[in-house]
Amino acid sequence: MTARFVTLAIATLALTLQAARAEPPLRIARQGSLEAGGRVIECTTNDGADPSSKRWPPGHVAVDNVYATYQYPVEQKSPYPILFNSGGGHTARVYDTTPDGREGWLTLFLREGFATYGVDRVNTGRSGTDICKINAVRLGRAPVSELPPMNRYAFESSWVTFRWGPRFGESYPDTQFPVEAAD
Repeated sequence: MTARFVTLAIATLALTLQAARAEPPLRIARQGSLEAGGRVIECTTNDGADPSSKRWPPGHVAVDNVYATYQYPVEQKSPYPILFNSGGGHTARVYDTTPDGREGWLTLFLREGFATYGVDRVNTGRSGTDICKINAVRLGRAPVSELPPMNRYAFESSWVTFRWGPRFGESYPDTQFPVEAAD
């Protein structure tokens, strides 16, 4: 009983302290998501299996679109939104929060009165990936040279590429990136 009480007391204290540090609630007038661009293609390898499948027959699919989430503040300072379009193998998720849990760019700019869009570029994140050519190569219907280029950074190269430090695991002395939260 005592251990349970102590655990509950510590949890309550932690939540109280966290709430005391929290920013005021966001005032959002409008939020949502959208897909834009893209094209419709004939895909003969929808599920990467038997093309005569009754469950997943060949057909038309949408590809090459972007996906974005947006938020507009109640008191908007500019008629133009800020678009956050990531690169380096990332998705718009990198703008949500920092690795150590602080508010990210999307929220910070929203608090300052700017509408924000977090964009997942073609074939990244929630924009989806065109699997038709991948499955066609897998099934032997297309040459390997038709595979689309893909990008993913290893932890070791990310460390240097994003300038956290000169070598993996060694940060620059003046870095502002929360390396202790990197995982």
